[in-house]
Amino acid sequence: MESKLIGRRVVVSLERGDRVVASLKEVAHNHELTAASISGIGGINDVTVAYYNLYEKRYIEQNFSETYELLSCDGNVAMKDGEHFIHTHVSIADVNYQVYGGHLMEATVAIVGEFVLDPIDGAIARLMNDEIGLAVWNLEEMNSD
Repeated sequence: MESKLIGRRVVVSLERGDRVVASLKEVAHNHELTAASISGIGGINDVTVAYYNLYEKRYIEQNFSETYELLSCDGNVAMKDGEHFIHTHVSIADVNYQVYGGHLMEATVAIVGEFVLDPIDGAIARLMNDEIGLAVWNLEEMNSD
């Protein structure tokens, strides 16, 4: 994994075998990003995506073990309980051009991973929303520089 600050953005190159979410969390920590948007493309395998069932207040996970094109990875960096929190959604395509997507739990880079983290001034914290059962952005207490 390599990351480099170019202007305000952090450009990330992930290599075969790198874990996507864990690597993005490490990059956010290393570059002291407390709020950022994430975008990325590449080729991945061992992909676990999830769908959030609001009524059961839990994620339903699905694993895709083959190699897939990472068509789009969009998300953000925020802080939760003092730790960097990565929230990303993905669209992936298989060899037959069938597209799948959902909340990215984790994936492994199979070919390449190219990501850009675009910092947001300040810090965004996530706090538990008991009504939906997820930690969501708390903009009321956002620390904006």
